[in-house]
Amino acid sequence: MKSKSILAAAFTACALFAGAAHAAKDISSPNQQVLQGGVASQEWTQGYKKNNKDNFFNDVFQFSLDQARSVSFSLTSTSPSAATGLDLTGFSLFGADDHLILHGTMRSTGARDEWDLATQLGKGNYYLKVSGSLISSTGGTYAANGRIFAPVPEPTTYAMLLGGLALVGGIAARRRASAA
Repeated sequence: MKSKSILAAAFTACALFAGAAHAAKDISSPNQQVLQGGVASQEWTQGYKKNNKDNFFNDVFQFSLDQARSVSFSLTSTSPSAATGLDLTGFSLFGADDHLILHGTMRSTGARDEWDLATQLGKGNYYLKVSGSLISSTGGTYAANGRIFAPVPEPTTYAMLLGGLALVGGIAARRRASAA
């Protein structure tokens, strides 16, 4: 009876160690990459080597804005089939204090993964987080594109501009009428 218990314990220990040997590891890029916040459009890529099947990543891309702006980012990964390459599982925007601002929207998944996000941001520091895993031992790459737009004036700004122009036009008309 004792030998059966020892044998069962040994079998359990071997199973645990074997499972730990095949556990997924974090292969995130070790350096946080800095994007240029004032640039109107930029692209970047991140690749992972072969033999990383089942490993995961959470890559971080930082950027700063010197004034309020609209931002738009897209993320894609293309593989020969849905069973190879990368599986992009998340694309999110965070503030510098690690608060979540916006989750990206998944547009497609499978052989081609597509995500995007767009929002208005104020002056400050931000970062994008790209999450995913490698689903085969072939390796894989994703590419991203970011656009930072000049702020669009509010409709009230245009209304004030038109009101000011009308006022100046009215004053000029009165002066011409009184001079005649």
